[in-house]
Amino acid sequence: MKKKIFDDFYSPYEESDSETMDDWYKAYLEDEERLITKEGKTFSKIIHRCKFSIKPGYCLLVVFEPQEIIRIGDVLIDEAGHEFTISAFEMISFAGEHPDWYLKTAPVSIIGESYDIGDYLRKK
Repeated sequence: MKKKIFDDFYSPYEESDSETMDDWYKAYLEDEERLITKEGKTFSKIIHRCKFSIKPGYCLLVVFEPQEIIRIGDVLIDEAGHEFTISAFEMISFAGEHPDWYLKTAPVSIIGESYDIGDYLRKK
């Protein structure tokens, strides 16, 4: 059996199997709860996430709109306090022009002690 590289896709904005990241980003921009503030810190809603298995085990590939500059090695925290380390920025190729969301969001691979993840992320 061939191993899947991407699995367990999830977007809070998905309404049908035919939607794309373009559709989810548009819904994200219209979402009045796309940003929340908790204890004076702003969290951004995760637009899309999935399991990413390129090496033994897996990490999570998440796409969100960070409110601060983020780098490999930075720690992200969700609204419940779960922590994840950015292990890589994932590159996406396009046949034509880059869509608007690509320049405003961060597709990152994250690793954590647990993969229980909330709905929002921010830089710790």
